[in-house]
Amino acid sequence: MTNLYDDLSLEELSERIQNMQEELTAARKEFNEKRTANLRSLMETRRETDRAIREEMLNLGYKTFKTATGNIWSF
Repeated sequence: MTNLYDDLSLEELSERIQNMQEELTAARKEFNEKRTANLRSLMETRRETDRAIREEMLNLGYKTFKTATGNIWSF
């Protein structure tokens, strides 16, 4: 049985391995970004909502209040 890499030199094999490792690293990064995209979006929405709640509470005259997530805000 003939191996795909039989006719490559050690340097060529080393270069090919390096390229494959770089591609794998890039693919892992892209996978993790896609896998966590929804979570990151939800977390940003939560930060924006918390910010809007703080502003509204201040506009209503509250100086301290507890959010739904259990955070206590004092101003």
